[in-house]
Amino acid sequence: MEKKFNLMIKDMLRFAAIVALWLTAYVFAGVFDFFETYASLWFLPAGVTLAVALTAPRKFLLAPLVANLLLAFPFVCGLLGVEFTNYRDPILHGFRLYVIYTGAGLIARHLIGVKLPIRDLKNQLQLIAIALAAALLGALSGVSLHAIVGNFPWPVAWEILLPWAVGDAIGTLIPLPILVPFLMWFFGRGKQAVLPEWQVIAFQLVTILLAMFIAFWAPSQGTYLDSLFYLILLPPVIFAVRGGLPSAATAIVLTALLTPPAANWFGFEGERISLQVLLLLTAISTLMIGGAVSDREVAFDTIKQHEAD
Repeated sequence: MEKKFNLMIKDMLRFAAIVALWLTAYVFAGVFDFFETYASLWFLPAGVTLAVALTAPRKFLLAPLVANLLLAFPFVCGLLGVEFTNYRDPILHGFRLYVIYTGAGLIARHLIGVKLPIRDLKNQLQLIAIALAAALLGALSGVSLHAIVGNFPWPVAWEILLPWAVGDAIGTLIPLPILVPFLMWFFGRGKQAVLPEWQVIAFQLVTILLAMFIAFWAPSQGTYLDSLFYLILLPPVIFAVRGGLPSAATAIVLTALLTPPAANWFGFEGERISLQVLLLLTAISTLMIGGAVSDREVAFDTIKQHEAD
């Protein structure tokens, strides 16, 4: 009896931790206000919802929906420091996003059979495709819902569909490489996530900030330097080539988190939608390269083990 009680308490704490993780992602999404096309604060929690669906036991799958529905309470919004709009939107968007992203995760997990944690290019490509498809469906349903309830007219909905889909894709795709291994460890499905040493992460941070300084400050010195903002693509790709998926995961997270404030601090004056698209392409290419490098490392290790046997 005591063992069952302890297990129940442990499950309740885990459930609460997932709810807290989702709400943290919702609050933290405000850092992307630099991109006006990130029209919804739900874009970053979408990645959490997908990661939970990919990794969590059945009894924890409702946690993202519960977290979203809590936003319908003014008291909860006050505690989180977010603006309470109305009771309707959190409920409508909560069920919409839960169905889309949890459904996508369950399809990847049970129908496609994506192997977790991702260690090869094939499964990485499958996960990228699923995340992009879910983001497109999420953006389409989101702008349609806003138009149906009268928040803005249909022409405006179609106008913001593509940039909103890019934003949703970024928020869905970028957290997965770190969240999936972490949640697998959290739910007891695997070992703790393998990440680069802190010295490597610190070096990534310095390198990425230096590249962003050049990319965003240089164009202000002359229009002939406008194309230098593509430099933000290079560090994550280089780190993916050198360290595979673990290094790629931390590099794209740092790049995604630092791009909005860095572009603001260093006075970037270019088109923000172009920078947003570049950020998404950087994430996709970095994860693909990291998957290919990790795939090659696994193949080499297999050959070496075969030779040793």
